[in-house]
Amino acid sequence: MTRKHYFIFSLPRSRSTWVAHALCYGKSVCYHDLTAEGDMDYIEHTLQDSGFEFSGMADTGIIHRIPEMTRFSSCPAIALHRDHHQCEKSTLAAGYKIPHKFYVDGDYWLQNLHEYWEGPVLHVNYDDIDTAGSAIWEHCIGSGFNSGWWEYLCNLKIEVNIPRVLQSLPRDKRELIMSKQV
Repeated sequence: MTRKHYFIFSLPRSRSTWVAHALCYGKSVCYHDLTAEGDMDYIEHTLQDSGFEFSGMADTGIIHRIPEMTRFSSCPAIALHRDHHQCEKSTLAAGYKIPHKFYVDGDYWLQNLHEYWEGPVLHVNYDDIDTAGSAIWEHCIGSGFNSGWWEYLCNLKIEVNIPRVLQSLPRDKRELIMSKQV
């Protein structure tokens, strides 16, 4: 099976976790925060060994490491844009303190991703994510978009209540998700 990879770049609190969960459907899996687990070799092996035809990652820490990602730069990428002041305020409200420079530098990388990334990049604004499902799916995976799945997750507000979402899934789907650690 040929493996195809994709990447989602964003600042924290830009709904990258939500988009990653929405892309875990059918022939696709999307990991979140792989850089917390290891280096670029670890990321490459995890994506390659996923067992899915399409595998991707969404990771708010990776935006600052784009120069290290040249081996992946021909892959499709999504850039999720949210005002960096809003991201910082939301992160603080969630109880996390990240230096202001992280947001400013991350915003620079997002705005200039086309200069460092060879593959196609789809830019999506934070406020448009709910209605951009088809474009995001087709950019990363191609055919097979399930609008019902996307709408289902939009209504659950998965980024707010992931445990509730997992409990709402049939047991076999929940166990599959948990076994793949996505």
